[in-house]
Amino acid sequence: ALEVRYAHDPMVLESIGEHYRRAGEAGRAYRYLIAAAKRLLDRSLIQEAWDLTERVGGIEEPAASDLPSSEFRSCRRDLIAIRSTAYDNRGEWNDALLGWRAILASAEDEGAHQAACDARLQLASVLRRMGDFEPSTAFAEQALEAARRLQYKQGVAEALHCMATLAWDAGDAQSCERLA
Repeated sequence: ALEVRYAHDPMVLESIGEHYRRAGEAGRAYRYLIAAAKRLLDRSLIQEAWDLTERVGGIEEPAASDLPSSEFRSCRRDLIAIRSTAYDNRGEWNDALLGWRAILASAEDEGAHQAACDARLQLASVLRRMGDFEPSTAFAEQALEAARRLQYKQGVAEALHCMATLAWDAGDAQSCERLA
């Protein structure tokens, strides 16, 4: 009941995850602690989310055997996404790139098309920050194409925003306005 009623409260999710961790239920603990870290990240509490991912590392191996493989891989992608976002926020772009590339590869292997689209968008953003505009543009265009194919409206909006930002950075105000 607590899990359902307070599903969006990171503190409750963390408490539930800790309860399961102490009880030796690594799979459930892993799932709840990562969900808590995602909620913290959604609230821009990046360091708190990072700290929670540090604690999750100790139960990753037993969680892999407790959870169904597809669920574990999905949680693992979420974990890497949280850490990659933190790396990006710190300006540690090479580490962020490694994480987003790992997520993209995992999502493509598993057929998680929306996760792959999101990873492409994040790769485009990180590469743009690094000044690597050509591959950034390619990832943004791939993400836009995939988002349209999936009818993933948020992905379409984020890809167009990313492409508008790239146009702005290139000094192309007309393309920026058209894409925005």
